[in-house]
Amino acid sequence: MIKLFHSQQPILPTVNGNVDAGGGLLIDWLLVNEAMKKHVIQASYKVHTPDERYQPPSDHRLVTAAIDL
Repeated sequence: MIKLFHSQQPILPTVNGNVDAGGGLLIDWLLVNEAMKKHVIQASYKVHTPDERYQPPSDHRLVTAAIDL
C-alpha cells in the first residue's frame, strides 16, 4: 500500500457509527500503485458522511478521490 496523504486533519471513519461494536471505524482506503500515484489529486480525497436525517444506504461511507490523467 502506498501512503498518499499527509494531513494534519484526521481522516474520518469510513464505517457509520452503531454498525459494529466500538463505533465508526477507518477500514476503507484508496489504494493505488506507484504508476497511478502521480495522477491522484490528494486534496480531492473525501470521506462522505451520510445525511443524518435519513437511514444510511450502507454501513460503509462513500470514499472518493479525483484523478488527473
